[in-house]
Amino acid sequence: MVGVLIKMFVKKEVEVEVNDMCKHEVKTGFGGLTGNKGAVALRFDLKDTSFMFMNCHLAPHDHSHMERMENLRKNISESFNEFSKNVDTSTQGHNYKCVFGDLNSRMNNLTRAEILELIAANNYRELRKNDQICVNKLNDLFLQKF
Repeated sequence: MVGVLIKMFVKKEVEVEVNDMCKHEVKTGFGGLTGNKGAVALRFDLKDTSFMFMNCHLAPHDHSHMERMENLRKNISESFNEFSKNVDTSTQGHNYKCVFGDLNSRMNNLTRAEILELIAANNYRELRKNDQICVNKLNDLFLQKF
């Protein structure tokens, strides 16, 4: 991957409690041929709790919404499939799943001025109602797992 990184730092006193660490990368740029878009993921167990962290870089531009959603699904699916080869886990198998990065999500039906007003008013609920990923999550059974 180019420009997408994930690092994990562990305190010495819990280092022996970290097990089953796996990493995976997914390339989605230019039909999966290049690493300019995609994700890097890391999963591990800390004591009896499992974690999965994924840093994504999704397609930009207003017209790329459906491509972003497909790439997000691909990033998550491929990583979970790879992780399940190495440890006994499933999509439900991680206690905590965090997906973050440059998701390039857009706000539906809001002007820049309206967005700035909502931010100034701390009205994040209204912003989430118009966020493309949050809206998709309501109707997408796959994304509802997050």
